[in-house]
Amino acid sequence: MKRSLLVWILCVVVADVAVTLFVIFRYMASRGTDRTPGAAATIDKATTVLPNLGALRRFSETMHPRIGELLRSSWSGDPAALPSVLATALDEAEREARNQGLTLGRDVLKKLVEASVAKHGIAHGAVLREALKQVA
Repeated sequence: MKRSLLVWILCVVVADVAVTLFVIFRYMASRGTDRTPGAAATIDKATTVLPNLGALRRFSETMHPRIGELLRSSWSGDPAALPSVLATALDEAEREARNQGLTLGRDVLKKLVEASVAKHGIAHGAVLREALKQVA
């Protein structure tokens, strides 16, 4: 009696998992979401290519110290000079992304540079955001 009950419970659990996965995949397909890394996705009505998250993390870890060195060596602390230094950092990040085979938009790179600068404690808050707005 116990063995047949265990088999019955196992069948119900397997069926539940199968139905759940089916519903999730159907939902993702109806939204046009691809489950593969590097697939095109629509974010804020703009189509962009999302890289593999591991590759994006490695890229971010590679760029963080370089952005810190660049800002420390190029920026004197004058808020008026910050946009030009950030533009240089963005260009450097864009060049390195291409070298690593990543297709990242300028907005994604701006967020990466903003997070890195904030982590380094070089520029903060409103000054940093205002400078990034001035960078094309």
